[in-house]
Amino acid sequence: MIGLTGLVSSRLVSSLLVSSLLFSSLLFSSLSSRLFSSRSFSSRLSLSFFSFLVKLPMALNDWFYELLEEKRKTFDANTHPLPSHQNDAFKSCLEVLRENATSLGKRSKARRSVRLRARTLLTDVFIGLGPEVFLLCTLAAPISRLATVSVKNLLQELREWWENRPHPRGLAVAASTLCEANSISTLIPSPPKRLSSEVDPSTGIKEPCILNELLINIIRGTPNISPRLSVIGEEF
Repeated sequence: MIGLTGLVSSRLVSSLLVSSLLFSSLLFSSLSSRLFSSRSFSSRLSLSFFSFLVKLPMALNDWFYELLEEKRKTFDANTHPLPSHQNDAFKSCLEVLRENATSLGKRSKARRSVRLRARTLLTDVFIGLGPEVFLLCTLAAPISRLATVSVKNLLQELREWWENRPHPRGLAVAASTLCEANSISTLIPSPPKRLSSEVDPSTGIKEPCILNELLINIIRGTPNISPRLSVIGEEF
């Protein structure tokens, strides 16, 4: 009799455990279904994913902004010549801007691509943001690293970065002096009419943009190169 009672009790406990687990499973499934099918959850998920995509280009360039900030902090209200290592960095970028078809033709295809990308970046920054940010870019990284900067939305992000930073007088004087002494504006004149559509970072309105004539002529093998055109917001 005692053995029979124990057996019944054991089966009753097992049945109760199975029922409890089954009920918990059904409850979890119901709650999960409601949560993931709700509009609010879908909206939040979509918004989060969209925010991630928007911030991605800037995240890719975090190292670049860190270096720009590092170089910006080397300037203050005092004016003084650039240290030798910074002067050498500026001259390297100056050589890229003065590059022509003959000198580029002597380089390998990979090196031409690197220097053209760096040239595009420097050109767009000078046109869009002026001598101060241009100088910081020349000092921030060597040509090979400048060529790796993601140019998507770059001008808009750089403008926002620059507007939220102090503008040391020493930087303004150094940038103006160097750019005038080396005639940077003649190497990078203002771009003419644009051809394809692109969002103007200053207004948020879609406007035409232009392709780099230098790159086009290198591809076509045309010897005469004009530096007046640049890529704005385009990446090759």
